[in-house]
Amino acid sequence: MKLFSGILMDNQLFIDELVEFYDNNKVTVLSCLPWLAGEIADQTDFCQMLVIINDFGGRKVYIPKKPCRLASKLDIPVNDLLHRKMRQGCDDRGFVEFPSLWGIYVAARRAAMLTSINEGCSKIELIERYGATERGLRNLTPGTYKAQTSESINI
Repeated sequence: MKLFSGILMDNQLFIDELVEFYDNNKVTVLSCLPWLAGEIADQTDFCQMLVIINDFGGRKVYIPKKPCRLASKLDIPVNDLLHRKMRQGCDDRGFVEFPSLWGIYVAARRAAMLTSINEGCSKIELIERYGATERGLRNLTPGTYKAQTSESINI
């Protein structure tokens, strides 16, 4: 899958492939996303979340007390549940930090790696497909991929 082998590109084909991956692996992707992006994707849809993160990502944004004001600020329909969760995640002044688009990409890449692991991909395939390091794989799934020591290598 070439989708997760490099930096996020700004083209519709990439977005369509990312949305298709989300639709096929919704639970895994939502579990890997930063909390705010996950809530927005779950309550609206993945495309709208990407647009919002593209517009507001990497910044602290004030979350108004009324859902209608938040809806006009984000330019999407905001239901009471999404508004309440966003307000709960605010700091003392009512601001919440939106993750960057790069953070969304890294989370989606992590979800793709976990999906590949669950499908039985070998460590070498994962390293080639995603450009991951052995250390990164060990940190991603402790106990699944162990480092080769001199004792475990058969010569």
